[in-house]
Amino acid sequence: AQYSLRETMPAIQYTWSSRGPTFDGNLGVDFSAPGGAIAPVSNWTLQGNMMMNGTSMSSPSACGGIALLLSGLKQQDQKWTPHRIRRAIVNTAKQIPNVERFAQGRGVLQVDKAFDYLEANKDAQDHDLRFVVSNRSQGGRGIYLREAHNTDRAVASTIGVTPTFHEEADNAEKVAFEMRVNLECAHPWVDHPKHVVLMHGGRSFSVETHPQSLAAGMHYTEVVGTTPTTPSAARFSAYRSPCSRAKRWTPPSRCIGRRS
Repeated sequence: AQYSLRETMPAIQYTWSSRGPTFDGNLGVDFSAPGGAIAPVSNWTLQGNMMMNGTSMSSPSACGGIALLLSGLKQQDQKWTPHRIRRAIVNTAKQIPNVERFAQGRGVLQVDKAFDYLEANKDAQDHDLRFVVSNRSQGGRGIYLREAHNTDRAVASTIGVTPTFHEEADNAEKVAFEMRVNLECAHPWVDHPKHVVLMHGGRSFSVETHPQSLAAGMHYTEVVGTTPTTPSAARFSAYRSPCSRAKRWTPPSRCIGRRS
């Protein structure tokens, strides 16, 4: 209704919205929020409201949604950390069909589902941890293959995952930490182990990517770490190792001329 369209159109991402991946292999966008709204404006415009688009709208929308989460947790006297809130958001965001992952990230913020996730996992202590994922073979935070010599053959990478505790955490808690993680990937062009056990010092595992079988264009997948003890209704993704791959299109080996 705000755009006065003749018919309802499917959700899309603004053309000027930020997009990934980053140069070091990270997805680049964590999640999205509505970017269009009729908002109050300054008096010098000689009107009370006007249609506004972009991060000027999506940023306050995201902040307002997170404020609702914090308000609900405070009302229930439930403790929270930034890492717990972020994990709830990215694990419950709604994917927009026909919008590339590099544009929308995990999807659009869903306040109600994020709050349900926080309630279901309120006793999970490891939700307060930050997991640092690094590519120890090629460098960066993920696997990003874009050059010809990286996309015509299998590429092996060592992925490191290190849990980061709060600076005031007790050393006994660090010594006792042990987390059994299942590793999953939705696409067959990535080979990886099925399990890994994390300790305070972190662990690494090998991932082999097979980009040579993919069509030209951008491709994205993730190796996702989940805890096997989490109920399926509140599945916990501890960390995600991004795998981005760009395969160049090679033009036919012929010359096309034009006569004036």
